[in-house]
Amino acid sequence: AAQSDMSSSAVMATVDKGFQDPRHAVRVIAHLKRNRMRRPDLVITFGKPLLDKYSSSLSAAEVYNVYEEVFLAALDLGDERLAEACLTTLRQRFPTSKQ
Repeated sequence: AAQSDMSSSAVMATVDKGFQDPRHAVRVIAHLKRNRMRRPDLVITFGKPLLDKYSSSLSAAEVYNVYEEVFLAALDLGDERLAEACLTTLRQRFPTSKQ
C-alpha cells in the first residue's frame, strides 16, 4: 500500500502544473479513475488537450478511455457540447455498445 500511496501523492503533486505532456496526462487520468477520484475539472484539463492534439501518440485503448473519461467529466460539469462530441466519437467506434 505504501508504494501505491507514494505513486498517488507523486501524481497528484504534479497536477497544479497543468498539462505537461501526453504521458503525464494519461497517468493523471488513469490515477483519478483507479482511485475513484471525481475530479471532472482535472479530467478536462488533462484529457481535452490529449484528444485535441495528441491522440495520435496514444494507443487506441488509451484514446477511447480518455474519450470516455472526458465524456463523463463533461456531463458532471454540464458541458453538453463536449459531452456530445465525445459520445459521437464513442458511438462511431463502438456502435453496438450499450454502455
